[in-house]
Amino acid sequence: FVTTSTLGVQQGVNVSTPGGTLSIEYGNYTNGSVTFDRELTVQASYFSVNGSIVFANATTIAELVPNAGVSINLASGPANVAIDANLTFTGGGTLALTPQSGSIVGAGVVSAGTLNLTAAAGGINVATDVTTLIASALGSIRVVETGDIAVALNSSGGDVAVVAGGGLTVAAGNVTGNDVSLRGSSLTFVGGVVAADDLELNATAAGIDLGSALSFLGDLT
Repeated sequence: FVTTSTLGVQQGVNVSTPGGTLSIEYGNYTNGSVTFDRELTVQASYFSVNGSIVFANATTIAELVPNAGVSINLASGPANVAIDANLTFTGGGTLALTPQSGSIVGAGVVSAGTLNLTAAAGGINVATDVTTLIASALGSIRVVETGDIAVALNSSGGDVAVVAGGGLTVAAGNVTGNDVSLRGSSLTFVGGVVAADDLELNATAAGIDLGSALSFLGDLT
């Protein structure tokens, strides 16, 4: 069990048995970057580190409080969240990853019911297996989803691309980007504003429902 009065999150990882559980107390940790280099279950509600976080081995995130979610914050920067191995959230709430001055990137798949990614000074480039995604970034956003997904996207610069293996529903958001590409077996818009130089919509197996709530500027393909 890691607390703010012990040697920090990385020390907790270092002494954990692969396949075991590491509980992290609510609080801000000032011991630097953290690499989860072994398969672990991490129990938490909220913790912040003053460096980057690397998920280098399969990691399961579990709630300390049922349905309350887990929030992981990177307080200093530039600091990134690197998802280099599969990251699975088992809770009924929301998993939130928030680097204050970096990006969220990686080839590992993030699995969750509801996922909230915020890169206030960077970009997002992830693979997901989620039901609902809230993604906000200063720069580019790229998401590859394995199945059906509902997204709320907020981007103030860069390109935006979401590729869904199933249906893609744009539930809300405000996207200002150079090129915006949205692809799924079906596309449904129930809210949101897209202002882009080029907007590409591709429904591979069904129709496109623009809805009455979608507003967009630029060229539509």
